[in-house]
Amino acid sequence: TLHATGAGAIRVRLAPAGPDAVTLAVADATGAPVATVDALVLRPAGTLALGADRAPRGRRHRDLHTTEWVTASPRGSGAPVHRTADLATLLAAVDAGAPVPDTVLLTHAEPASAAGPAAAVRAAVHQALTDVRTWLADDRF
Repeated sequence: TLHATGAGAIRVRLAPAGPDAVTLAVADATGAPVATVDALVLRPAGTLALGADRAPRGRRHRDLHTTEWVTASPRGSGAPVHRTADLATLLAAVDAGAPVPDTVLLTHAEPASAAGPAAAVRAAVHQALTDVRTWLADDRF
């Protein structure tokens, strides 16, 4: 169902809706609903449906996994950037009534690890992933 048009940015939330389906809730930057999909049924796609039979040898399926970077221009709102090294501190401040900042820069200190640089990188990536999951799960952001 289409609820609104013209959104400059959207967020999409997926949720399971059965063994082979998901629901979609699309909202704009303010949280207003843009569209909802009650059930999007997923099914396997054969190579013919993907056009792999027409792709040159060695290029099959590569087009399914491409990254296109889009340059993001500054918002120009003049809003200050809230800088924090600890997401929990920001969440506690918002819980206590502080306004939700428009822009947040989350910095991470270089982790020290006696087990070596590989363990330090794993710890840093794990912390970043935890922060991203926490951020995305919180409806205030």
